[in-house]
Amino acid sequence: KGFLEIEDIISISKNSTCPTFLDTKKLLGPWCQYVDYIKINNFEYENNKQNIEDNASLLDKIIITQGKNGCVYRDQRFLTQEVPVKDVSGAGDTFISGLVVKYVETNDIKKSIEFAQECTTIVVQKAGVATV
Repeated sequence: KGFLEIEDIISISKNSTCPTFLDTKKLLGPWCQYVDYIKINNFEYENNKQNIEDNASLLDKIIITQGKNGCVYRDQRFLTQEVPVKDVSGAGDTFISGLVVKYVETNDIKKSIEFAQECTTIVVQKAGVATV
């Protein structure tokens, strides 16, 4: 969440022997080439459109969360259950955490996305930053 410099991210992801996941507010670019998965929300995607078009290799890595509209990964939409939302604080952090936990367990990104959405659906129904 901002404490790593781009050079640190490149070094970690390039030298990693396991999949790397990125959730950043930084503008995406060639520096993301060694990351395996990038989670961004729809607003961040809109801000990065040009960078993504200029670095087409990023397209296969990006998971775009879209709130009640679910998320998109490799042109596949993953729908989510519509629930009464009390607070979206921490929803993105919950998504990336659930994604990584399930991926470590299954090595299946699609199952991991579905699980991450289930986790997020739980926390947005609670007031304040909440846990699953």
